[in-house]
Amino acid sequence: MIKKERKKPIKLRKLEALVRRLPTTHPKKQFIMDHLAKNEAGFRGEQALDYHLTFLPSENFFIFHNLRLQDNKKRFFQIDTLILTPKFHLILEIKNISGNLFFDQEFHQLLRTYKNEIQSFSDPLLQVRRQRFQLQSWLHHNKFPLVPIIPFIIISSPSSTIQTNPRYSHLLRNVIHSDALPLKVEELEKNHQQALISKKESTAISRKLVKMHVPYNPDILSLYQISKKDIIQGVYCDNCFSFSMKRVWGAWQCTHCNDFSPHAHLPAIDDYSLLFGSNITNQELRAFLGIQSESVARKILTSVCSESYGQKKNRGYELPMWLE
Repeated sequence: MIKKERKKPIKLRKLEALVRRLPTTHPKKQFIMDHLAKNEAGFRGEQALDYHLTFLPSENFFIFHNLRLQDNKKRFFQIDTLILTPKFHLILEIKNISGNLFFDQEFHQLLRTYKNEIQSFSDPLLQVRRQRFQLQSWLHHNKFPLVPIIPFIIISSPSSTIQTNPRYSHLLRNVIHSDALPLKVEELEKNHQQALISKKESTAISRKLVKMHVPYNPDILSLYQISKKDIIQGVYCDNCFSFSMKRVWGAWQCTHCNDFSPHAHLPAIDDYSLLFGSNITNQELRAFLGIQSESVARKILTSVCSESYGQKKNRGYELPMWLE
C-alpha cells in the first residue's frame, strides 16, 4: 500500500525551469544541464523500481517514496523508498548507474567503469548505514517500537555488473538489481516470522512519517549563483521552442510560428514560482509575461492564486507551489 506517492522532486522541476530560461550563451548553461541530466537519470531509476514494487504484498506493506526527515539532532536525511512491514523495515537506496560497478571497501568508494573510463562515486553502503542509524534514531525519538531495519542498494540499470573484493563479498548481499527485490523480500519474510508491530502501530508510524516529511526546496538561483537578470522572461511556445508568445484577444499567439494557445501563460507562471518564489505582484507578472494591461494581469492572478495580501497598489499574490 503506497502511503506517499513518488513525485518529480522539486529540485528537478526547478532545474528544468532554469535550463529552459537560461540563455544558451550563459557560461553556466552546460554545467546546469549536466546536473539536470544526473537528476533526471536518478528519478528515472526510482521510477523503474515502481513496477517491481507491485509484486510485494500490499496489505501489510506500507511504502513511502522520497522521504526527507530530521533526526533528533536536527540533521536531515533522505530515503528514496522506505517500506514498513510488521516484521522489518526496508530502506531502498536506488542507483541508476550503468557499467561495471566495483564497491571498493578499502577506500569506501564506488568505482564505475564505463566505456573504458573509470569514475568514482561516494560509497552507497556507507550512505545506507547512516540512513539506517538516523531512521532508528527518528523512531526512538518519536517513541515508536524498533524493528530490524534492513538497507538495500538497488541498481536499477539491468545491464550493470556488481563486484567487490572477495574479502567483502558478504556486503553485496544488500546490493541487488531492482528485479531481484521481490525475491529478497520473500526470503526476508521467511527469516522473520514474528510480527513485532501491530497494524495500529504501523498506521501511527505512517501518519507521523508523512506529517514530518520536509521536501528539499532549494533557492535554485542562489544554489547555482545565477542572477535574476540572466533569466529569460516571456511566454514559451511549445511548437517552435521560443519565448515569442504574445497576448492576443484573451489568448496567446506565437510571433514566429503563429501557434495559438489559450493557456500558454500557465507554464510561465509555474516557471516564475519555481525560480523566484511564490510571491508575485501585478507589476512583476506583467514584466515576466510581457503584457501591459493591469486588468488582464489581475484577471490572470485571481484565476491562478487562491490567496492575496496587501491592499490596492500594494497587493501581492501567493502562487501555488506543488511540492513533493
